[in-house]
Amino acid sequence: MNQRQWIPIEESAAPNLARIKKLEWVITAGGTLLFLLIGFAVGQPLLAVLGLAVFGTFAWAIGRNAEENILAELSLTPADENDHARLFNVVEGLRMSSGDHRPAMYITPSDFPLAFAISEAGSDGNIIVSDGFLRVMDRVETEAVVSHLLWRIRSGDAALVAYLISFHSLMSRVGLSRLAQKVIDRSVDTRALIWADISACQATRYPPALISALEKCAQFQETISVGVAAPFCFALPELSSNDTDSSSIVPSVVFARPSLAERIAVLKEI
Repeated sequence: MNQRQWIPIEESAAPNLARIKKLEWVITAGGTLLFLLIGFAVGQPLLAVLGLAVFGTFAWAIGRNAEENILAELSLTPADENDHARLFNVVEGLRMSSGDHRPAMYITPSDFPLAFAISEAGSDGNIIVSDGFLRVMDRVETEAVVSHLLWRIRSGDAALVAYLISFHSLMSRVGLSRLAQKVIDRSVDTRALIWADISACQATRYPPALISALEKCAQFQETISVGVAAPFCFALPELSSNDTDSSSIVPSVVFARPSLAERIAVLKEI
């Protein structure tokens, strides 16, 4: 039964895409102002034009190919419609009812039931699940988790996270990783996972399935490291190395996320 009357959830990508645009404008304006001040100091105020060009290009380049670069960091195999028919059927059913575009689908090796969505502005998005996820989750749990992932694509949350990871990477190359981390802390809604959970419960036929999926994830105690994918994941073991830690994407990107116990408690409360 559809339960969309529970709590109104923002599903438009506009707020998250606006955060990206705001950051692009702040970078461009800040760089232009810096070059203008330097220009006045050396008697060359036209340096502001150079600042506009340099920082405008930098701001534009941050989000370009962010999705492609992140996917390149992962060990992925395209999902097969025959071998992974349940995944395709679930995604197709949910996206048709929600009006979403069809995302690309991939499988990644892991015994832990990993599931994550990666996207960028204007992209149809990508859904990745592990072979462990396909073994552990039944159909209604798969439907609940995929609904969570589709919301993160639809709402622009996955695109915002991809943009911020790319931003952190570029800023870290010039020694400004701490500044980039502060921008991330101010830009991300730490409740996004909970909103995605609630939206998934409202959109699926059996809302308790998401609680069951989270509880299955909570049963895994081993430490895993998922590198750059961590901020996109539906769930991670509480003891995991959840920071970005690949060699080409700068390490120590931190995205705060509620614990599995907190998310389960919220869903049981409503």
